[in-house]
Amino acid sequence: GILMSVSGFLWLCFGLRRITDRFGEVGALTLSLAAVSLFCLLFPWVEDEAQVLCLGFLFGGPMALAFPATSALKSRIAGDTEQGELQGALTAAKSLAAGCGPVVFGGLFTFCMRVGGRPVMPVVFFLGGAL
Repeated sequence: GILMSVSGFLWLCFGLRRITDRFGEVGALTLSLAAVSLFCLLFPWVEDEAQVLCLGFLFGGPMALAFPATSALKSRIAGDTEQGELQGALTAAKSLAAGCGPVVFGGLFTFCMRVGGRPVMPVVFFLGGAL
């Protein structure tokens, strides 16, 4: 968690402006979504704690770009009088996902670990990567 936060902080402070200047908000959002997918697809092959930390640091930063990029894209669409409502809706959606996501993922993870009496954990991460 801490390494992902540090990575996210560094990317937001030093990488976001460079990426959006060069590739735009769509490019930043694409990078973020690709990082999330790649993280989920690689995670099943993690074998020890050091690999978890490494993956978290490498992909935590790019994954953190999704919300600011989405916010910037949506703010271009909304009129001046709708900005507050738009930002509130985006923050509400982010909060809802942060609250419900672990419950849904935890249930899916538990279900997949019990299928057929043997662990099928990669299925959960492949589904996460596909989403």
